[in-house]
Amino acid sequence: MSNSINDLSSEELFRMAEQRRIEEQAQRQEATKQQVADLRAKIRQLDSQYKKDRAALESEISELTGKSTASKGAGRTPGISAKIVEIIKAEGEISTRDINQKLKDAGIKAKNLSQSMAYLKKRGEVTSVGHGVYRAG
Repeated sequence: MSNSINDLSSEELFRMAEQRRIEEQAQRQEATKQQVADLRAKIRQLDSQYKKDRAALESEISELTGKSTASKGAGRTPGISAKIVEIIKAEGEISTRDINQKLKDAGIKAKNLSQSMAYLKKRGEVTSVGHGVYRAG
């Protein structure tokens, strides 16, 4: 290829311009992906903080009223979720296998323990400290 732009044919100039357009488009897409990833990380951080703050406030209300606020919105009586939280609080850190065994010992059949754990994590009542290991939130 020649050193001067004036020595290039129109086809060569067009190929170079097209290549440059593709490179710039890829750079813009990569920058957009990074911005989206950063914003999603910020959302996850806000969600986590919100859950912790809400759980703290609900705990404070429970202490003041002597009633659990966890089941108010659902209109359900505390069941397996409340028992799981009770077990975790008593043990500190505990695996799902041990939780399941303690539930069986208490005469409770945990059909969907993983769903219950996901629910409790979402509410901020428990946190995962490792694969299948939890502690009170």
